[in-house]
Amino acid sequence: MPSADEIVSKFEQFYLNFGSEILFIAAMLEALVILNLFAPGQLTIVLGIVFARSNDTSLFPVIGAVALGAVTGYIIDYNCEN
Repeated sequence: MPSADEIVSKFEQFYLNFGSEILFIAAMLEALVILNLFAPGQLTIVLGIVFARSNDTSLFPVIGAVALGAVTGYIIDYNCEN
């Protein structure tokens, strides 16, 4: 079984490679009415912010990916209901 440090370092590498995409998808799924019950969007977004701050990454791309994902999710949800 891997240690906690190994798990954190693997997630950190995964976030560095695909961080913006993960945050976009998490925010989009969180914005959809039914899917937000099953998708851990808020937890993913908070962990993305923590990883961004721990790696001295600017918060503007993180905020942009989350905002764009949330708006996209709301647009999809609105269009599906009408």
